[in-house]
Amino acid sequence: SASAPTWDKFLNDVFEGDQQRINFVEEWLGYLMVTDYSFQKIAMFIGVQRSGKTTIQNIGEALIGRDNFMSIGLEGFANEGTLEGGLTKTALWVGDAGTIQGPNRGKIVDNLKTISGNGGISCSRKFKSPFSGRIPGRISITCNNILQFNDDSGALAGRFLICPFNRS
Repeated sequence: SASAPTWDKFLNDVFEGDQQRINFVEEWLGYLMVTDYSFQKIAMFIGVQRSGKTTIQNIGEALIGRDNFMSIGLEGFANEGTLEGGLTKTALWVGDAGTIQGPNRGKIVDNLKTISGNGGISCSRKFKSPFSGRIPGRISITCNNILQFNDDSGALAGRFLICPFNRS
């Protein structure tokens, strides 16, 4: 019978009373707190600036704890040194993602698919033996515009759950 009137008001304001988006955000935040990887999904929070996306990110971090949370840029999915930091994190959150450019585009897409699909990944580790296994983090991405990923298989597009933030 617990209630959270401030949280409820925030979600109603951000999502203009749209219960489907409110339910999605609450379910996603709950998903970050369990070790169930069967859904193989990536949350993408897309919308205008100052619409509550970063607040949702901060709530997610507070719920699961700083030790279980990693802020990562999209380029970090192509960098083994960065991925090393995510080996024990249950949430990998890309904040304020922009255009994906450069020679690492393919590796970023491959690692997003592998990690979200709970597949095995290998990466070098500084002053340690290489890692080979699964990265447990569920991936969330916040951005202002729909990101363009080059994935001929369509597998990555099928993993995205998109939640629009329309109101600044």
